[in-house]
Amino acid sequence: GCLLGTKKTKKFDDFLQEEKLEKNRVSKLKWLLHCTMGCQWPTFLTRKDELAYLYGKATDEDVLASYVDSVDPRSKDPWMLEFIKLGQIAVVLGDTLFVHGGLQDESIGVVPGQKEVETDVRKWVLKLNEWKERELEDYISEPLFRTAGDHLTRGGDQLILYGTPFYRNRTVIYHNPFEDGNPVQRSEKVQAFLRESGISRLLTGHQPH
Repeated sequence: GCLLGTKKTKKFDDFLQEEKLEKNRVSKLKWLLHCTMGCQWPTFLTRKDELAYLYGKATDEDVLASYVDSVDPRSKDPWMLEFIKLGQIAVVLGDTLFVHGGLQDESIGVVPGQKEVETDVRKWVLKLNEWKERELEDYISEPLFRTAGDHLTRGGDQLILYGTPFYRNRTVIYHNPFEDGNPVQRSEKVQAFLRESGISRLLTGHQPH
């Protein structure tokens, strides 16, 4: 199997060999879904069934196109991109902070690309969402990979990485606040950070229980 976020995560070439697949974009999508996003194995087939129901028939290439078109600013219906435009990395409503994954000592007050660590929750949330908007604009202007020195890059790459293990403990998106499936009390540092800004609740949605 594929273990997300560990050194045991299956490599693409190993996945191809085990599943007896050719190296192409469709196989890459299957690997991404199953081995890097934690989706169940039927996810690809479920999407294919959905497309067949909507349009009468569907191929593996149609499934691939449906994923790509959903975030491609050049497509006719980039619905997922439009959804992301409306989204916020963090939101404060009254005395409640909403984030996707959770907070930990290394992530509180951190805005990617900014040396200064914010101490006020509301100011931090504002700057974090402003950074997200800049990254998204960068992606829309340059969505395709390009060579930069000795590596590949594309617009908005830091926003994409922010939702992956790349940012380690410095992201509020990619974080598991549980141990063995059980909730764990937030650290004193995190609690103080929230209290000092008048935040009494932290709500997350990455792993609902």
